[in-house]
Amino acid sequence: MRPTLPAPNEFELAILRRLASKLPALSAVVPKLRVVSRRYTPCGSYTRLDCRDVVAGAGEPIGLSEAITMPGVAYGMDGVLFFKDSRPDCLEIVTFGGEPWDGHHDGFSIPPAA
Repeated sequence: MRPTLPAPNEFELAILRRLASKLPALSAVVPKLRVVSRRYTPCGSYTRLDCRDVVAGAGEPIGLSEAITMPGVAYGMDGVLFFKDSRPDCLEIVTFGGEPWDGHHDGFSIPPAA
């Protein structure tokens, strides 16, 4: 039996839910997403996702239109979701200006979509 994969963390879920405001079909699959791997870099992270469901209208990557506010990250952050075969594949989180980020997400906020 295959072990249960973890769900995205609170920060990743907030980004994914905000991205779903741009691609409404994503809303139905967000609760079903599971994390295959998460790799932190000095200024962001890559979260590989497992999803069996196709997202209607998915193809090109989608990113936030607003900067994520994160304590200790002066210029903010962005989140971009990449798809493979119309399924969520990888969530990339990156700081603006190559600013360092330690991976902690306490105190983040994402402004309402413009």
